[in-house]
Amino acid sequence: MKDSPRSNPTTTRLIAMDIDRTLLSDDRTVPQANIDAIATAQHRGIAVALCSGRDRLSALSVASQVGDDLALIVQNGALTLDIAGKALDAQILPSEAARRALEVTVGAGISPVICGVHPNSHLLWCRTTDQPDEFFLGFRKKYGNEIIYLDDLSEALDNPVSQLEAFDDNSKVDRVVAELSDDPDLVGIPNRSGAKVESSLLGVYGKNVSKETALAGLAEHLGIDQSEVLAIGDNFNDMGMVSWAGVGVMVEN
Repeated sequence: MKDSPRSNPTTTRLIAMDIDRTLLSDDRTVPQANIDAIATAQHRGIAVALCSGRDRLSALSVASQVGDDLALIVQNGALTLDIAGKALDAQILPSEAARRALEVTVGAGISPVICGVHPNSHLLWCRTTDQPDEFFLGFRKKYGNEIIYLDDLSEALDNPVSQLEAFDDNSKVDRVVAELSDDPDLVGIPNRSGAKVESSLLGVYGKNVSKETALAGLAEHLGIDQSEVLAIGDNFNDMGMVSWAGVGVMVEN
């Protein structure tokens, strides 16, 4: 467990919690102790947000097991929903930047999916041939995502899109992240897999997308100061929000 360098706040008014391997155990179930702790926090008037690289549908499936009145920060911060499910922010990846993102990911030997923008974030486009990792696609299909197959994947960019995603070897994912590090409009966010060794979930987003940016926006919307936020995570994509929060905790796994 690691606290952020700022002094602990006297009160916590917002808890932001990662989902996989933080809220969930390694077998993807929600421990009853975590459900009880969230209920106790809410009873004390503390807002709770689930913050994940997952998409809206799979995050909602977890939220339904935990309780009511949970805000959601999903797609690594590209989409923020309040407790009523209303979108507070839905990022769109600019067309030219999206085309560069596709070129870089394909150039690294990765077959990505392209994701629609809320309320059409359930739409995914992928190449008819040379399809993405079936483990990844199977996970998305399980939660009701609609897969649209294209011979020319660039045709998907005629639609509003939020990000490109892929599940692949760490070496390929790290190559894309490195290549995008100097891009003025794009960021590559890796999320190490707890299910497949030496593999990562890659998300390519607009430069301003991150969990910490979305969390700051949610806190401002709720009238909650940064010092009153507790953030909990376990992976590379959680490091920003854990550092940003008044109290930040990285779980030991």
